[in-house]
Amino acid sequence: MRDSGNLGNDSSKNNSNEEAEGYKKDVKVLHYNFELLNAGDEVIGTVNGDGSNQLIVYMEAHDELLALMAENYWKIEDTEGKAPNLLSNMLGLSAKKQTYLKPNETGQYSLKYEISEGQDLNDVLEKAYNAEIVIKLGDVFEESELLKRINLKNN
Repeated sequence: MRDSGNLGNDSSKNNSNEEAEGYKKDVKVLHYNFELLNAGDEVIGTVNGDGSNQLIVYMEAHDELLALMAENYWKIEDTEGKAPNLLSNMLGLSAKKQTYLKPNETGQYSLKYEISEGQDLNDVLEKAYNAEIVIKLGDVFEESELLKRINLKNN
């Protein structure tokens, strides 16, 4: 699996007139859009959607960026030697992602994370590449296999 090189980010406010269920109005958001290509000859992830062997993709912030972002209070601690999959160390607001990729298929990924209150947007954008794309295969609530980590600073 390799990324397509189409990595980007932007930030914006949630400008909807109504609050999304469970979300605050006017939350500042860091938005990552990228593509991943399955350059192999086998399907990665489960096509039938039972969730047991899915492609799991999320962002993990390095310390400089994490200091500016809302912390993921849903994250499960790794107490049994398993890889916890709830997931990013940043608080995710929404995601569009594929849970499987066919051979030579490019998947579109759009991940949004909440910026902490009072943070300067320019500071966040300056540090937005202090993160990694984490790609795993498995179950969100159980063990998973790390397939790849893509450091955005190196791409």
